[in-house]
Amino acid sequence: MTRPNQEQSGGTEGLARLRAAAGDSVVREQEPMSLHTTFQVGGPADLFIEPESPAVLAEMLDICREEGIPFVILGRGSNVLFGDGGYRGVIFHIGDALSRIRRDGCGIIAEAGITLSALARFARQEGLSGLEFAGGIPGSLGGALFMNAGAYGGEMRMWCGKR
Repeated sequence: MTRPNQEQSGGTEGLARLRAAAGDSVVREQEPMSLHTTFQVGGPADLFIEPESPAVLAEMLDICREEGIPFVILGRGSNVLFGDGGYRGVIFHIGDALSRIRRDGCGIIAEAGITLSALARFARQEGLSGLEFAGGIPGSLGGALFMNAGAYGGEMRMWCGKR
């Protein structure tokens, strides 16, 4: 297995700090990005990490910034392309480990990794309306918020607030 390019990925100290902070998170070297995009294209990322919690993700993002390690935050990989040469840096995959959801009064609190279809289904099961448009949009809540995904006259910006 090829090792990550340490010059481009922040050096051995930065990579060691990331691995130590990862805890029980999934960490893979040279992970083909074609496995994580809907178009199924893309070469290997130096490091591919699936954070176990928002706190672990925040700590690892701080390390990347401090060490100058390039990173990308990736959700479900819809509408994303990686070149055949891959990515020289860290991919933080926001997936199932960060997809908790719960009702909060007349609203919903959800993590970025939940799929939009699961979010819309949860809202329907809870008797909440407004997210019907999101049921057919591929991808995750984090990506949808980042790009203000929408369909059938609805947009994410119409239904989101800050806590």
